[in-house]
Amino acid sequence: WLVGIQSAAGLEAVERSRLGPRALWRLWAAFRERGGGPGGLVRLLQEHGPDVRRLVPAAGEAPPVDPCPRCGAAVGPDGEACPSCGTAMWTCRACEEMAPEGEACPWCGAAPPEWRIPDEAFEARWQEALRRVMEGLAPHQRVALEDVQVAAVAQEGDRLRVRIRGSLAACRLLNGREARQMLEETFGMSLELES
Repeated sequence: WLVGIQSAAGLEAVERSRLGPRALWRLWAAFRERGGGPGGLVRLLQEHGPDVRRLVPAAGEAPPVDPCPRCGAAVGPDGEACPSCGTAMWTCRACEEMAPEGEACPWCGAAPPEWRIPDEAFEARWQEALRRVMEGLAPHQRVALEDVQVAAVAQEGDRLRVRIRGSLAACRLLNGREARQMLEETFGMSLELES
């Protein structure tokens, strides 16, 4: 429905392609730029089946909404949970599609991140990183970071995902460019913060 495909044959071609909504949206945007319409996109999907994935641009604009992989309801691009069925989401690092928390990605089959409670060594590094970040902040900003706690961590290759608990202001501060850079320097890897 995001790209105007409504026929049974078109919907079947989309399903056979195994493209998630974000990949389909990027393919549609590239196809539309060349003057193509929904019918032509359906033919492309029918001709290539699952191999159409190699034609999908690696980057591009995100769709205005993502359909929930569980119930199909519209989830905003920053959605952490479906507003209709409440399913918590994670973003697959392999294909960049949204998937239900704790389940394999329905689009590419990648395993979900394995969240764990941080150990003492991680906590010590986290506190050191926070101290470094706080040194460069104004006093009122430091107060916002005092209540931040790590809820869970997951390592995916050279990327570390960190779920934090804290105020919205603290989360925004830590997701700022300078703070993120200091955190990444402390941990020696790419860092993704979730609140």
